[in-house]
Amino acid sequence: MPKKPSVTEAQIDEICRLREEEPNLSWKRIAHQVGCTEEGARYWARERGAVGPRDVVRAPDNIQIAMRNGRPVRPFSPAERERLLQREPRESYYRLARELGRNKSSVRAFFVTEARRQAIIEGAAL
Repeated sequence: MPKKPSVTEAQIDEICRLREEEPNLSWKRIAHQVGCTEEGARYWARERGAVGPRDVVRAPDNIQIAMRNGRPVRPFSPAERERLLQREPRESYYRLARELGRNKSSVRAFFVTEARRQAIIEGAAL
């Protein structure tokens, strides 16, 4: 049987309203006014996207993290991509990797991915 939520929808709406409209209220006061825990108030405000006037909102840097075998790998920089695209894919992966300070399998995966992208582009152009 699912656990009954400890905070109602009306309380969540009130948490969000207080967070957005009352700049001087602390989390402790918001929680006290609504009748929930401080952690609960923080959670629901974040979950619903309520941003207070003093909150700092950071835009993402548009960094894509590639995952390989469940581990994050460093993406190729635009300069590295340009250097690799100027090279022949059949060159020694080991030599190219050593020039870039990368693992040989990363360079090989780059060329495989580029070949797949080109195939998709060519297939879409037909």
